[in-house]
Amino acid sequence: MHSRVLAIASLITLAGCHFQADPPSEAPGNVQVIAGDGQVVVTWDQQPELTYWIFYQPGSSVVPATPGVPLIFNAVSPRVVTGLVNATQYAFIMNATMDDSKAGPSSPVMLQTPKLAGDTWSSGAALTTANLNGIAFNGSRLVVVGDSATTATIFAGDYNYTSTT
Repeated sequence: MHSRVLAIASLITLAGCHFQADPPSEAPGNVQVIAGDGQVVVTWDQQPELTYWIFYQPGSSVVPATPGVPLIFNAVSPRVVTGLVNATQYAFIMNATMDDSKAGPSSPVMLQTPKLAGDTWSSGAALTTANLNGIAFNGSRLVVVGDSATTATIFAGDYNYTSTT
C-alpha cells in the first residue's frame, strides 16, 4: 500500500513538472542596425523555431533583461524601432529563446544614432560630363549655362509649371 501511494504521488509530481526546453546555443546572427529619422531598422538571420528579443537604450551599452531597459518581445526581422531621439546614440543587443527556454547567448552590442532625414546626401554617378556654370530664374524664364568637352551650352526657356496641390 505504501509503495502504491508513493507511485501515485510520484506520478502527480512528475505530471506537474514542466520540462523546460534547452536555450539556443548561438546568438542571433548577422544583426544589423540601420539608422533612420527617429527610428532604426534591426535585421538579423531569423530562425523559425526561435523567439527573438531586442533590448535597447540610449548610450553605448545595454544589458539584456535589466530593469528599465526597453525591450521588444517576439520580434520578426526586419523590425522597425520607432520613438527614438535624433542625434542620440542608442545601443542594441539581441538574444533568443526556444519554446519557453531561458535566453541563449546575446549578440554583440550594436550602436546606431538616428538622424534627421535628408541630413546626409550621397552623390550619385554623373549623368553627363558637362559642367553647370550658372543658372538664373526670374519667375517665368530659366537660363542655364554650362559647358561640355567641346562646346559651351546655353539653355533658355519659358518656365511653365502648374502645381496640382
